[in-house]
Amino acid sequence: MRFYFSGFLFALIVASTASCSLIEDQEEQRPVARVFDRFLYPSDLLEVIPEGTSGEDSTLLASNYIQCLIRQTLLVYRAEHILGDSEKDE
Repeated sequence: MRFYFSGFLFALIVASTASCSLIEDQEEQRPVARVFDRFLYPSDLLEVIPEGTSGEDSTLLASNYIQCLIRQTLLVYRAEHILGDSEKDE
């Protein structure tokens, strides 16, 4: 439950940042999420949230995107550790 709340909180912060148009270059941004060596920045979320989306809807979209990114990255990471080197190439 705590994990979902923190994802929601991140999405809320991103949505409010996006609505204020205070996005700097990626080097100056603080990541919204991190999974191993993969980072998600507010500007990345702006690319997947359509312009004109309501605050509530953009929060839901951002939260879902973050959750999917985390899940996908963890699945790939786990699969790479299960498969042998010869199996990865197939």
